[in-house]
Amino acid sequence: MLEVQTSVLARYGVTEPTIASFRTDSGHHLQTSPEFQMKRLLAAGAPSIYQICPAFRQGEEGRNHNPEFVILEWYRLGFDSRQLILEVAELVDLILGEGDYHTRTVGQLLHTEFGLDVHGDSDLKVAELARDQGLDNVVGRSDGVDFLMASALQRLPFERVFITEFPVDQAALAKTKHLGKDVVADRFELVIRGIEVANGYHELTDADELERRMDVDNCERRELGLPTLARDPFLLASMRQGLPACAGVAVGLDRLLALAGDYESLSSVMAFPFDRV
Repeated sequence: MLEVQTSVLARYGVTEPTIASFRTDSGHHLQTSPEFQMKRLLAAGAPSIYQICPAFRQGEEGRNHNPEFVILEWYRLGFDSRQLILEVAELVDLILGEGDYHTRTVGQLLHTEFGLDVHGDSDLKVAELARDQGLDNVVGRSDGVDFLMASALQRLPFERVFITEFPVDQAALAKTKHLGKDVVADRFELVIRGIEVANGYHELTDADELERRMDVDNCERRELGLPTLARDPFLLASMRQGLPACAGVAVGLDRLLALAGDYESLSSVMAFPFDRV
């Protein structure tokens, strides 16, 4: 696997409404993930690649969050999400020691805990359940689903669990697939002791579909009163040139190291946490 280095500062940011990037006076974005540029390298002919780099997200402060954090991100050519899950578990075992892993789909998780059909029930039911669990201001369906997932994960008796088969409206940059009568996003998260450590996709390679999703993101941004963001034409052009079949994952190294040291906060493993810079 080839180590690469991409730019921290870029002309375009991500359109996902739940992610807020820092913008400079020139209008450039501090990258929330190296994903777009790494995919451009893959489309240009790079082999499987990885990098360890800083990433930046506005509004993410707290015990398990810092506006600047460290990502380990890699892409495996020819892999699907199942193969990548095995590789993520191997990495975690090296750092935390070997452990047992469990897998739950989002549908299984939310049906067991709340009786929710995440693929079929209405936005209203999602919002009502989220409010019942303590979320006062539900901002869209995804916000409610994310909150319910976090609540359900806190109740699981497992230390390490892979969450798979996300609702299609949370596909982001993942492929979709059929799961019985439902269409789901082929993505996963690894949650350890209730903390999200990794987020992986069987990567979308269809530029037209990605462009459509970016437009949907901007529609949601307008509804939420957020500024719309331009689609990244460099990424779209690279995907039209031909992004090879691959799977990719981002691992929050700070969170993983905090878990390894049994620390309560990310600041314990950061030389310059946000509140001390």
